[in-house]
Amino acid sequence: FPRIQRYSLFTTVMSSVESYLYRICLKIQYLQPTTKKFKKPRNNIIKGCIEYLEKCCGADFSKLDIKEIDMYRRIRNCIVHSEGKNSDSEPFEVEAFCQKKPTLSIDRNGYIVIEENFLQIAIHVTTEFLKSLIVECKKKLKAQQRLQPDAE
Repeated sequence: FPRIQRYSLFTTVMSSVESYLYRICLKIQYLQPTTKKFKKPRNNIIKGCIEYLEKCCGADFSKLDIKEIDMYRRIRNCIVHSEGKNSDSEPFEVEAFCQKKPTLSIDRNGYIVIEENFLQIAIHVTTEFLKSLIVECKKKLKAQQRLQPDAE
């Protein structure tokens, strides 16, 4: 039962991250109607949204830990698509990531095990990621507004 609850909560966290990223992109498109129209990515929403924000907003996300968030996405995909079995296209990468985390592991049957404290960490990491992303986008938007000539 704890496995189901942890899988469910983690899936909810990652769905929320994807939803917030998507809404941020739509907001940028609304604020900058001259920018390229945003299309919801089909495969990797996180990567697609970040690429859109970098191109259209000029944001620099090099200081954000996108690799960590992407690994969370991959773990989420294993949970959603394979009931937690490490079915990633690069399973050794997921396994290595889990081995580095004291609150994640892969059991002998190849299923991802989420320990209780991992959820607190994941919520913190994803929240800080989104906060930093929003701060960077706001900074770039303000800079772009200062550069635009006043309308007469």
